[in-house]
Amino acid sequence: MRRRQIFAVICILVLALSAGYFLHRSAFSGHNTRTDPPAIAQPESKTESAPGVQKQSKHRTVAPASSAPLPPPGTPLKDIYDELAARARSGDRAASVRLFHDTLRCRYVDDLRQRYSFALPQLKRIAQSHKNGTDIETESMPGPSKEEMTWLGQTEPMCAGADPESSRSSPEWMRIAAQQGDAEAIDCYLNQDFINVPNALQHMQWLTDFQRDAPELALKAVANGDWKAVSLLSMAYAGLGSGRWLSQTIAPDTEQAYRYAYLLELGGGTTQKDEQGALEQQLTANQIVAARTWANEVFATAFHGTRMYAGTLQSICPNPMALPN
Repeated sequence: MRRRQIFAVICILVLALSAGYFLHRSAFSGHNTRTDPPAIAQPESKTESAPGVQKQSKHRTVAPASSAPLPPPGTPLKDIYDELAARARSGDRAASVRLFHDTLRCRYVDDLRQRYSFALPQLKRIAQSHKNGTDIETESMPGPSKEEMTWLGQTEPMCAGADPESSRSSPEWMRIAAQQGDAEAIDCYLNQDFINVPNALQHMQWLTDFQRDAPELALKAVANGDWKAVSLLSMAYAGLGSGRWLSQTIAPDTEQAYRYAYLLELGGGTTQKDEQGALEQQLTANQIVAARTWANEVFATAFHGTRMYAGTLQSICPNPMALPN
């Protein structure tokens, strides 16, 4: 119980510091990073950059094909990081995605080690008991699952010896892979928060880059039929998910929140009727009609009438243990 209380206090402090950083950036930066979506999201349209978003070069979102093969899966990160980083920054999307995946795995390895470090003595006793043919009660022990232990054993060699800063640099490679058009990287990048990236305040450039790039990435993702982006924008405009970087970047806006909530309803999402009703009470009849018109047109043009769960239901960002090699 005491461990949970300490963790809760740490989370609150991290969120308070992060909120202060974003508020400071919004108040004193040279431009306002809070943005509104275009009136109608059109797939593959040439839209102007949203207010406050630095206009990106066309070449930043188009990755040239690379003739060089990637290193074999599981190659130690310390042996390939510099080479892949250079390739990624030169526009090699495959290298960017590989670094995004490998650094996310290594970050999760570190997280699991820290999370279960207090349970290691008990785990060793359990292992010894199995060797001796005895058994120790484990049901109440807060430790890694068999699946996690197996995955750690397979993944730790890849992360061993890597520079700590390199192995925990997944937000940077998510950003680069997202700019180069990788759909999975876009969703994971937009879903960044201060709990899964507790060292974000040690890398202020990550937060600055996110404020600049994430809103435009989110709007383009919606225009290309990404339901996960719709869900994240819906929460951000409603002022929810304060720990998420996107919710700290985009200002709450009732009209926009209603647009995305209604779009989620069209897609078969889990928007609560009472939440929609609360939003409607803050809008005029004309605003409600305009919002529903926008949502219906986006549903038809960007999503082609395809509902959210037409395929396999997935989390916004895959668990690192489930990432492909």
